[in-house]
Amino acid sequence: MIGVAAVVCCVAGVAGDMIQDWKVGHILGATPWKMQIGGIIGVIAAALTLTFSLQLLHNSIGIGSETLPAPQAGLMAAMAKGIVGGEMAWPLVLASMLLAIVLILIGSPSPMIIAVGMYLPFRSTACIFFGGVLKYFIDKTSIKKKPTAKGKEIVENIGLLLASGLIAGQALTGILTAGIKALNIKLPTSLANPLFGLAIFFILGFILIYFPYKKMIESGEYDSAPDEAES
Repeated sequence: MIGVAAVVCCVAGVAGDMIQDWKVGHILGATPWKMQIGGIIGVIAAALTLTFSLQLLHNSIGIGSETLPAPQAGLMAAMAKGIVGGEMAWPLVLASMLLAIVLILIGSPSPMIIAVGMYLPFRSTACIFFGGVLKYFIDKTSIKKKPTAKGKEIVENIGLLLASGLIAGQALTGILTAGIKALNIKLPTSLANPLFGLAIFFILGFILIYFPYKKMIESGEYDSAPDEAES
């Protein structure tokens, strides 16, 4: 049952990714059959490389351990064990369903996000909160310049590109860290200093706010005439 669910999940994930890729290709005017070939190559390459990457992570760090938690996998495993073993806590499931209905009725933006935040570890939700705070600051900063619709689009696109790069970089760094640990290479203990990590957070925050705002200013897609008249 778990194997079938995993296959279905992977198929749905790959299909969603392909739909997004081909939609972008259609907008940009790409050749359809060339995109299809590229998609096939990408899926095969991912299938061949992800297996070794996951095995490396599990052998060196341990998927589901404190260092590399897997809350979503743990949640699905607990539900599967409960259903198969007949020990599912159905009152809690029903209470959660009622809570979801209430959230929908009161107009909550996304009950799914609230549900995800309940089972993710604090360090994950803290990063999500930190990203939301940065988005709030960049919106407040850019709105002072009265950006045009194009200016708002520039800010959002640059911010999304930076955030996407951070996500991809985090994944690659995790694999690199697993490889270093598998080779028994000792890193400087100073890298584990909490103050160093906090400084990195502030640097990333500055980058995510400064560059989208700077790009909007350079494009000239804003109207500061009222401010100039007041001065």
